[in-house]
Amino acid sequence: MPGKPMKEYVTLPEQWRETPDTITTWIEQSLQWVSAMPQKIPAKKKPTTKKSKNV
Repeated sequence: MPGKPMKEYVTLPEQWRETPDTITTWIEQSLQWVSAMPQKIPAKKKPTTKKSKNV
């Protein structure tokens, strides 16, 4: 893919189209790795201070 790389996407080598077992193995390993990760805890939001405009 030309241009800026996107971190949410994965590209596979074209040669793997001929060997679906290879793709299946990598997907299974990836799912196991991701499922073992701890749950993401969202960061606390900082209070915003907005200056009011007196008209």
